Amino acid sequence: MQIAALEAAAPLPAPPGLVFRACDFPRPPRGAPGPGPEACEHDGLRAELPQALARAVPGRRAEFLAGRICAMAALRALTGAPAPVPVGEGRAPVWPGGVAGSISHSGARALAVVGRAAEYPFLGLDFEPVMEDARAAPLAPTILTEGDADHRPAGMAEGAFTTLVFCAKEAVYKAVWPRVRRVVDFHEARVLGLWPGEGRIELAFDETVRAPGVTGRAFALRYALGPRACLCLAAEGELLSPPRRRRAARRDRGHTPRPGIPRTGCDT
Repeated sequence: MQIAALEAAAPLPAPPGLVFRACDFPRPPRGAPGPGPEACEHDGLRAELPQALARAVPGRRAEFLAGRICAMAALRALTGAPAPVPVGEGRAPVWPGGVAGSISHSGARALAVVGRAAEYPFLGLDFEPVMEDARAAPLAPTILTEGDADHRPAGMAEGAFTTLVFCAKEAVYKAVWPRVRRVVDFHEARVLGLWPGEGRIELAFDETVRAPGVTGRAFALRYALGPRACLCLAAEGELLSPPRRRRAARRDRGHTPRPGIPRTGCDT
């Protein structure tokens, strides 16, 4: 598989020190015959399909390879070395020592971001197609906690809001994976605030999500929401002081978590 070009511009306002790469790739249509691509090459970089995806459909193969090329190119720009990014526990990417990163893809587009782990130990990126209202309605109860919908801005369609919250939770789950090391349910994170004019959404985890620097902390994510796609970025450093206990914790509201969309890990 070949990629025509890589884009280096940040796809949304981002803090300094982060390196982005993005590309459009030839995604085989659903049901396409044949095993699909085994490798992808671009500008001296080569990504190969891992054995774990030997039986994957062509579209899954293509998005994985494109994401790895973006990641390797971003690593080369950050460190000077385009190290491979293997698949690790929970299907999460394994980054070189001293580097944090995240990969996402949707449709025929892939993106990656990397930074120094000392600066950004929490780094997560997610890219999603915007749901139509009809599709979002039955999914919203599995994604939104009680109270999340209270933050929906006037004029933002239900599908767009549900997509934004889904995308933000996925991004922050990826960001905390290296510390939490378990699948986090959608109902274990809640929206604290949403500022459309700033492209910012704030989330916090329940106290059921316990890990250093994560428990009780609010995460401020940047987002870009368009008619067709949503992109969310979680990029934060260590707290200088312990987080304060938030009285809005779900257990203080007497909320019982509901079954959510099954999550199997940080699949990229």
